[in-house]
Amino acid sequence: MRPDPSLYLPHADWLGRLILPSVQELAASPLPDDDWVWVEIEGAPQPYRRLVGQRLRLTWQDTQKIRDLVGLVTTDIRFSRDARQLVADGIVVPERLDGRRRVGPMQSLAGARPNDDLIVSLEQVAVASGPNATTTLRIGRPPIQITGRYKALVRILGPDPRGGLDRYRVQHFDRGSGRYSGPIDTVRIPRQPLDRVGRRFSSPEGLQASSAGFQGWYLYGAPDAEGVFTVQAIQPRGLVKVQADQRLVGRDEGLRFLRQRQWDSTYWPRGRIGRVQILPDGPTGPGTSRGSDVWLPGTEALIVHVFGGIGGAGGELGVIGDLLASGHFSFGMARVVRDPLSGEPVFDLRYYQIYGHNTDGIISGTQDWTAYIGDMQRGWLGTRPISDLLIRLPVLSQLTLGSQSVSPLRELGIQSEVMMARFRSGDGTGASMVTLWTSCVQDSNQALYITLQNLRSRIAAERGPAAAPVPASEDTGPGPEPDLLAQASALANGLDAFLKPTGTPRPDWESNRRIFLDPARTGSGASSGFRRGDFQDALLSRHTFLPRRAYEELARLFLVQGADLWVLRSNQVPGTDTSLKPIPPSLLEP
Repeated sequence: MRPDPSLYLPHADWLGRLILPSVQELAASPLPDDDWVWVEIEGAPQPYRRLVGQRLRLTWQDTQKIRDLVGLVTTDIRFSRDARQLVADGIVVPERLDGRRRVGPMQSLAGARPNDDLIVSLEQVAVASGPNATTTLRIGRPPIQITGRYKALVRILGPDPRGGLDRYRVQHFDRGSGRYSGPIDTVRIPRQPLDRVGRRFSSPEGLQASSAGFQGWYLYGAPDAEGVFTVQAIQPRGLVKVQADQRLVGRDEGLRFLRQRQWDSTYWPRGRIGRVQILPDGPTGPGTSRGSDVWLPGTEALIVHVFGGIGGAGGELGVIGDLLASGHFSFGMARVVRDPLSGEPVFDLRYYQIYGHNTDGIISGTQDWTAYIGDMQRGWLGTRPISDLLIRLPVLSQLTLGSQSVSPLRELGIQSEVMMARFRSGDGTGASMVTLWTSCVQDSNQALYITLQNLRSRIAAERGPAAAPVPASEDTGPGPEPDLLAQASALANGLDAFLKPTGTPRPDWESNRRIFLDPARTGSGASSGFRRGDFQDALLSRHTFLPRRAYEELARLFLVQGADLWVLRSNQVPGTDTSLKPIPPSLLEP
């Protein structure tokens, strides 16, 4: 059933539900070693609407980057003792994959949970016809986890007196008038059940009066059997609209906010959201290195994400006296896009979630904001303090090497996909557990380290192995642009100091990087030589022990390089659960 297309738009051009093929289906495939799954199409562009509702084969396009990714992380899966203990402890691990051979990144994604319930969007889709009138989809990028088939922009008016407890009246945004003057509708916003520790991920209570919804809400979901639109994820419009609540100028002022003020509960109480733009020192405008302070559609930025702990009477285990919380870290990518519902520029946010196996069924992989934060069943919007740091620096998105254009930001995404796939399979053991040396923050920065070294090698190959860093004023001739090359060299030096504070690279990171250089070592999973590291390795990257320390070090580094930043901050929205208290991520190191 499709909702009113004038009010509810598709969440993505291509989206569907992943289905893990059976062992028998894989064996009967013409290419049994290929990495493919089934996808039940739930949304498709106009020329392919006939495919909606069909179950199709989903596999990869034949490109070098895809072949490298699949070859690096394809593995046989045999559950270790640790994996079986995780099952006994109620941790969601890929039990359906145990005993399977040559499990690739697509199958490890489809088989990550006990049921085929993962909804994804697909990009760079090629539709191919096969024998017996079958259709195959081939994708050029890994699937993106999302929540909700359709989206709407509304203000919440309150409970519907004629409906049940979870029925709410909403008024739709009218793009023509620029106001909430559209039709009034009834939607269902379910109250989520208690989790294993007696806490709800989300509840509709308080949404109507929440200051976070002052500019309205994006609702993501689909109609239920009765045709009532059922909300599966919710997003404050005021969090993603490209319009700052506050602008700070200068490195010192920006760092003071990032390190102190944004975590001050008196300044940022429970239930509040905000957008802060931080500008470096120096002039802006055409002809300057910074360009315009306005982030226009098409702008890309690096996300450095961190969240804190859940304190209070309903808090989580591991928060000591409501004072300490290790938190969580990830990189990601932000894009400014024009929202078709409002017509205004908004941030489109996706995260490279390197995530250990957990009780909530959160899957390591690329996740859209709706799946990771806004999801009412698994998202963190209602329970955690969250800070997304968006970093715009020209060298991150454009660097020309010879005749090729390279995006370091997208290269980081590729390396993150390798790490995320490794975490899904546990390098073939079925178990990914968090330690001081194997974690979200350590392994996100391992992906950053490998990206940095690989780009260095490509620049050296372009300019010659003896090439030294080039100052901005030197004429470089053909190859990388002089200004961007100088910026890349300065940024690389700063990242070296962050990733290698002793000057010595971590042996496990360097060993894993070398696997990328030797195609003969790919495709054998746990026996391929990937190293997980140990405590001694971790001592060599002490800035990546804790999420907040890494977040603040990277913020300082990029401000020094002249980047302009946005901070998107939310704090246990809508904030009506008084049993919860936001705990800032800990910062124990000097």
